[in-house]
Amino acid sequence: MVNSMVAFWVRFVLVISFCLSGDEVLLAAEQSKVIRFQQVDYLALNALCDLIGGEATLTESGRGIRLSLADGKWWEFANGGDRLVDSTGKEELLKHSILVIDGNHYVPLHECAETFGYQFNQELKGWSVSVAEKSMSVEIEDLKPKYLCHQVAKLEVVHKVVRLSSDVPARTTLHDERDRCLAPRGAVFVVRRKVEVDGTPYVVATEATSLRSYLFENDVLMRRSAPIDGEGTLWYQCRQRCDQEAINELGLRHGTREQEPAVSLSVDMCWSLRNSEWDFFDSLAKEAQVKGGCVALFMSGRWMDQHPAEMDRLIELSKNTRLELSFSQHSYAHPKEQPFMNSTSLEEFSADMLKVEERLLEWGCVPTAFYRFPGLVHDARHLQKAIAMDVFPVDCDSWMALIGKADQTPSKLGNLFTQPVQSGSIILVHGNSNENAGIQRWMEWRKAHPDWKLRSLEEMLNFQPR
Repeated sequence: MVNSMVAFWVRFVLVISFCLSGDEVLLAAEQSKVIRFQQVDYLALNALCDLIGGEATLTESGRGIRLSLADGKWWEFANGGDRLVDSTGKEELLKHSILVIDGNHYVPLHECAETFGYQFNQELKGWSVSVAEKSMSVEIEDLKPKYLCHQVAKLEVVHKVVRLSSDVPARTTLHDERDRCLAPRGAVFVVRRKVEVDGTPYVVATEATSLRSYLFENDVLMRRSAPIDGEGTLWYQCRQRCDQEAINELGLRHGTREQEPAVSLSVDMCWSLRNSEWDFFDSLAKEAQVKGGCVALFMSGRWMDQHPAEMDRLIELSKNTRLELSFSQHSYAHPKEQPFMNSTSLEEFSADMLKVEERLLEWGCVPTAFYRFPGLVHDARHLQKAIAMDVFPVDCDSWMALIGKADQTPSKLGNLFTQPVQSGSIILVHGNSNENAGIQRWMEWRKAHPDWKLRSLEEMLNFQPR
């Protein structure tokens, strides 16, 4: 059951009947077996297994679920649950991918009807899905995440550097009134996006001296600012550094080494059919209650779409503890094989990036100016396209699970990403439970280095990167 803190549930009854051999059997559900999310109904996978006499197993990679029958017939929800493949090799793309709620899997009820042999009929007492010797009575739970509540339209790339002529109201998020602030007179901002949120024209702008991103009402910001060239700012220096690194097909990997012992922890949330590393996130929040702390989340769009309750929980964690979470882009589609995002045209790459940013804004999160390529694989063309869209490609120098294992990284430059942790390191772990070894290694390292500061990416790159 999804925690009531992060979701509001409305219950009503649905009756599902399946045509199977033998006498009619009524299976009374002890708990709800169907979820309605964004007007789509999803059936619990364990309920489907009960009804057809199947067994579901998660693949080792966490990228698929196989549903097998005793007679040898099987189906696989493949590629993260966005398609259905059967034992004959037939493949069907699904309009709605599997949902993962509290580690339980839910399949799109209507889309799977033909494959698994059930039909829908309206009856006085609810719905009948039947051919119908066997049936299950279940409740629908209407999943309405607290923070997925914004309408986003007309998101587009712009570029304008401005200096504020007076204080200007800004938002760090759209979650509540505590997230309002005043950007001070004289501050310099890079306006990167125009967008309508809930019918109001906004811009996403990043402060050129701190690299922190904010949401401004477009008309107010334009009235209270004047254009400048932006040369000499930290933004301009980082942009130059990114241009230089892109020549060698690299992103930013670390901050300066000369500062006091400090690292930046970045957490990739690639799509996965596993529940996330909540012990890890809770340990970060617990530490932050004493020391404070900042963590950069690199979000894939598919993860957000398939894990809505967990996305709500992450936002709650950042709001109700001293753990500061920033939300950056990690592509929407997140290919898992070579050549990763290099397989996309530049137009497709741009559209994919904006789709992630749109999702973040729908959740009330202001997208940062940082982007991480899946697999840390990127050619010069795609790096330059990201930079031209006013985001900084961020790699790492310490991929925690693969330190000293450069040959296991997808990138031909893996030796640069698998170095031992040093002061100034950007550390990479996966919070989606697909690479638990990195989480365990982080926990061990942190226990051995409790006094090292946990800096945000913005702070780490405030030092001169090299």
